[in-house]
Amino acid sequence: MELRIILFTALFWLSSQSVLAEDLITVYNQAVLEDPQLEKAKEALEAIKETQVQASANLFLPETSFSANINTDWQHIRNRGGAIIAGDPNQAPLSTSENFNTLGYTLSVTQPILHYDRIAQWQQSDSRIAQGIAQFAAAESDLLLRVAERYFGVLAAEKNLEYAKAQQDSLEKKLDEIKQFEAAGYLAMTDVQEAQGGYDRAVADAIQAEHQLRNARESLQEVTGIHYNRLAALKEDIPLVQPEPAVEGTWIDQALSQNLGLKASEYASQIAKSEIEVQKAGHWPTIDAIGSHSFNATGGRFGAADIEDNTLGLALNVPLFQGGKVSSRIREAEHHYRQAKAALKQEQRAVQRSASQAFLGVTEGISRVKALRQTLKSSATAAQGTEAGFRVGYRTSLDVIIAERDHLSAQRDYTQARYDYILSTLRLKQAVGTLSPEDLAKVNGWLNSGEN
Repeated sequence: MELRIILFTALFWLSSQSVLAEDLITVYNQAVLEDPQLEKAKEALEAIKETQVQASANLFLPETSFSANINTDWQHIRNRGGAIIAGDPNQAPLSTSENFNTLGYTLSVTQPILHYDRIAQWQQSDSRIAQGIAQFAAAESDLLLRVAERYFGVLAAEKNLEYAKAQQDSLEKKLDEIKQFEAAGYLAMTDVQEAQGGYDRAVADAIQAEHQLRNARESLQEVTGIHYNRLAALKEDIPLVQPEPAVEGTWIDQALSQNLGLKASEYASQIAKSEIEVQKAGHWPTIDAIGSHSFNATGGRFGAADIEDNTLGLALNVPLFQGGKVSSRIREAEHHYRQAKAALKQEQRAVQRSASQAFLGVTEGISRVKALRQTLKSSATAAQGTEAGFRVGYRTSLDVIIAERDHLSAQRDYTQARYDYILSTLRLKQAVGTLSPEDLAKVNGWLNSGEN
């Protein structure tokens, strides 16, 4: 009995969880944990921070190295002196062989004093970190928008399938009814064929809608790593708010000064410019302070010796000629700088266009939602009138099919217009660099919590 109660409770809990729908904030929080693009941007920022550590080390900190060796020598010496005098005890033998060990170590320290290239690279590292921070912030903003786009893409695909199936069911009933009228002699065979064609098209639309829904769900899963079967739907009444201020030029100016992607491009241009100075430093001399301590122990026929050596001094290196390599690198850096400037100009124009489109998407979207809301009511009335006219013989079956399709199109357009308006408000904030999770939470308040 206890086991049955436990199983029943578990099944009830699972069934209740399957009914609940995930909302926009829940999906976004999952995407923050699982989105590969955001993870790449985060790791890229951490990698860039390390370049500043490396630049500081090259400029300010000494380089120390230690080396040691031990060797065994097999030495064979042939005497190439004069003739051997018999009985002379001081006479060296013709040849001798000996083996002995040698060992030693060296400890060296190099402290950079003057390296123009390292100074330029250290200054350049600040711009690299600023660029990385801007790129990561842009990636966070992009994730907010991508989650919203794909979330509402799923909702739109679900509604599209719902409308397509409703049209299929409606036209199937009308087809059966028209067949009955044709069998009774009230309608011609052409009416049946027209109704059949309309129904077949509705079946094809429903199949296409199923494929679109599957693609939309897989697109959302690409960001979150989870397949969602139920998402909280949008409420019928949502606030339609004009941008404040309602001046397009103000939003464009704000986007040109605050857009995160544009800031990253500006830093990229600065980095490319400073790289020219880094390469020019290849013509300048370098100065290092050097110090070393070494010890060597040797042996051999002429006696063993322990040698200890300490040195301290300055090392000057003046590059005179390097085959034109430095000059070529300078020209290469100049080309990269002009390339970065062109990319910056392109990004500025793209930001201006996206801000303008988003502003118009909000302002025109409000009017479009209101107009399509009325169109939806009118198409429903027209479909009902056409149905009534068909029953009394004033309308044909083709008129009924066209009215049904017009009503379906009005439903799709109205639903999509509401989603487009919401996404346009988010795109406008992204364009001006102010999109935040709070904006997503505000949109989340327009959803039916816990239900689809």
